[in-house]
Amino acid sequence: MEYCLSTVNEFLNDIRAFQKRADSRKSNSGIWTDSSDQDDDINTDNIRLAPSLNVFELVRGFVKQLLQALLALHEHCIVHCDVKGDNIFIANENGHYIVKLGDFNLSHRLELESPSADTTDSRSTQFGTLYFKPPEPEYVYQSDIWALGCTIIEMLTGKHPWANVARPHEERIYIQNQLLAKKGPPIPDELRDQHEAYDFIQLCLTPDVNERPLAKALLDHPYPRVRTGKILI
Repeated sequence: MEYCLSTVNEFLNDIRAFQKRADSRKSNSGIWTDSSDQDDDINTDNIRLAPSLNVFELVRGFVKQLLQALLALHEHCIVHCDVKGDNIFIANENGHYIVKLGDFNLSHRLELESPSADTTDSRSTQFGTLYFKPPEPEYVYQSDIWALGCTIIEMLTGKHPWANVARPHEERIYIQNQLLAKKGPPIPDELRDQHEAYDFIQLCLTPDVNERPLAKALLDHPYPRVRTGKILI
């Protein structure tokens, strides 16, 4: 994993590492660092309660930075394999929000000559976090894109992408069956009015891995084109 870490550190945002507190993992808003007593960090409560901040625009900026991070990884033949809220860290740098993708314990390097979805060098998707797993059996670059779509749902709703789809004791088998049927998590109705976000999530959750766009193509989508001066890209 030393290779992945050294490569990632060269290309991801050059900001200091953030350690999330253990209790942040107990909340539904693990996407945010739980450090409300520090000016350098933000959390979901602060964002949702601050009238001057537009959550949808804020997440739009986060998505652009995450795409840039994934593009840097994929250009160096690395699949993250565990993109989710708990592995995203956010800092407030002089009023601008900077995103860092972390935790590369499951990351995997594909062979240079086999970057597509039919590569035999991929890692089985039996590893990773259930709520963010893709339908394909092996991790490829597009698998990170699927997880990004799930993460956007998590960021915008404060819930994991498969929330309330089944009874708790039936959830795992339900999700596994849906993925076997090439079906993704339902996009919440509350996001339908956010047309660009909704369309972007749909693209990320394209069931056919060979038709699912990569990070470079998604950077040209209208959704990650930030229009607010509150976010540094």
